[in-house]
Formats: sequence, structure tokens, C-alpha cells
Amino acid sequence: MYKNEDFLRERLTIIICEDTQENVDILVEALNDQYDIMIANNGRAAIDIIEKHMPDLVLLDIIMPEMDGYKVCSYLKENEKLKDIPIIFISGMTSKYDKKKGFSLGAVDYITKPFDVEEVQARVHTQISIVKKRNIVKYENKFLQLEVYERDAQLEEAYQKLEFAYLETMDRLSRAAEYKDDNTGLHVKRVGKISSSIARYLDMDPQVVYAIEHAAPLHDIGKIGVPESILLKKGKLDDEEWEIMKTHTTIGRNILKNSSSSIVNMAELIAYTHHEKWNGRGYPLGLVGEQIPKVSRIVAVSDVFDALTSERPYKKAFSCDTAIDIILEESGEHFDPSVVDAFMKALDEIKALLTILGK
Repeated sequence: MYKNEDFLRERLTIIICEDTQENVDILVEALNDQYDIMIANNGRAAIDIIEKHMPDLVLLDIIMPEMDGYKVCSYLKENEKLKDIPIIFISGMTSKYDKKKGFSLGAVDYITKPFDVEEVQARVHTQISIVKKRNIVKYENKFLQLEVYERDAQLEEAYQKLEFAYLETMDRLSRAAEYKDDNTGLHVKRVGKISSSIARYLDMDPQVVYAIEHAAPLHDIGKIGVPESILLKKGKLDDEEWEIMKTHTTIGRNILKNSSSSIVNMAELIAYTHHEKWNGRGYPLGLVGEQIPKVSRIVAVSDVFDALTSERPYKKAFSCDTAIDIILEESGEHFDPSVVDAFMKALDEIKALLTILGK
């Protein structure tokens, strides 16, 4: 566990685990101005340093003496004390299999060699920003919990503050994920509102309706880890770019997992599975029909509808009527027919929401 006074440190610690000195020198020069850097030149040395110093981020090569990077990552993720330390692989292993294996083991990002220094700096900065936000939330939660114990008379108020802190943090994280693509942050708000409307017309429990409104905006939080060159590309993505784009579901799950909040847990599920399709042709798992979590089936319709009716640097907006026609055409293929039916029943309410929220 971190000491309380460590939560708000300005300079966080990064361990570079790399056995090629030239790469170590480049990474140190790129990162040393902003972060405290520690070096390990093999996997076993990395584990020893990580266990002793509890860094905020690990940059991990894969092919190394004594213990490879995959084994180091597995060891860390299986260790209760170390499992939340984010890991970025930096490797010359560039196949889709290698990248998928890295993400499946729990890495938050995967950078291929030869690497671009500015890209490394940007990706490291993104992960460190998330760490800082998490640390602030941990600090605030500890403080709020202490108040609960010390002031029984303010118990209800403290819980309300805690919930507000969660929701505000979630809102800020969801806007951060969409900032490159929609700097107003209104897309994620609309997806949350549309999802809650559909959930009501599906007669879901009011607590679920409330939760999905706040969880759905985090559906694309994993895009934080996708390069801007891919996110904002005006043309069609090539096969390799598309595979990288699809990793945002796994990245999103890794960012949100192991939360004590039921809303964040729902957001993790949505982030991971909202691109699954009713016909089994979605990703990342290829789930079919009711194998897909119901909340994700709802967000799939909400997200696609709002995306269709939104203008982006790489596309023009469709009319509302055209977007509705597309949703209806995809009922039973992309979308759960029962969710599409509820969407149509909620359409007047949804159109009113669009007017209020910027359309």
C-alpha cells in the first residue's frame, strides 16, 4: 500500500525493464525530466525492484535474460500487492498474437520497437495521468471513510460525497476518452441518457437504470490507449490499424477492473463487450445473442445511434431518420431486437434528449 502522503506526489516513479542499453538510454533521456526512473536489465531484477519500491508504472521488454516480460507481467498480476501497477510492454515482437497476449496478461498498452520517442512520452503521460487520478480518488475515499467513522451524525452525507466523487471521476474519465474525437464531451453524456431511456422501456430495475446512465459514458474509455493517428484517421483503417483499434475494449476493461463501485463494475462490463453483435460477429469475444450482457446490448444501440447522427473529422452526420432506418435494418443482426423495440418506444424521449444535449 502507498503511504497517504505519497498519493499526491508530483514526480511518480517508472521502472524501465530493458536489457539493451541503447534503448535504456533513449527512454531515460525521454522520461527523466518528468519522472523518477529506475532500471532493471532482466526480469528477475525487475521483480525485486518492483517489490521493494512499488513504482507507479512499469515499461517492460519481453525478450530478456533469466525471465521474459510475459512471465514478469503474469507474476505481477497474480500478486495481490502488485497487480494494480500498470504495465506497458515495449517490444520488438510485433505480431498480432504477441500484442493480444500482452493485453490478455493485463498490460494497459503495447509499444513496438523501433519506437517513436514522442509516442512513448505521450502514452506514458496518459497512463501516469490515470494513476494520478486514481491516487486522488483513493486519497479522497480514505479521507471520507475516516469522516464516517469519526462523525456518525454525518454518515449519510459522507456516503453521498463518496458517490459524487465516483460519479465525477467517471464523468471526467469518460470526457478524457472522447476528447480527441468529441471535445465537447456531449457524445458520452448522450449515450448515458439514451441508454437509461431504453433501460426504462425494458422495465429494468430503477437502480440498474440509474447505474447504466453513469456507467455507459465510459464505454470507450479504452480509446485513451489508442494512437490519435488511428482514432482520427479520415480514411478506412487497414487491417493492422483495425486490430489496434479493437484493443480499446480490453484496455477499457483493464482500466476499470477491480473497482469497489458497482457502477464502475458495470462500466467495465460495458467497455469490454459493447462491440459484441447479436449475430456473433462482434468483438472481442464473438458472443452471440443473450450471451452478451444486457447492459452492453443497450449501449450498443445507443452508441451507434449517436455516432451515426454525430459529425466527426472523418465523417458527416446522418439525419435522425436515416440513423433510425439503419438501427432497424440491423435488428437481429448487430442489435438485440428487444432492445431495438425499446429504443423505438423511447424515441420521442430520446429526440428530446438530443435537443437538450447539443443536437
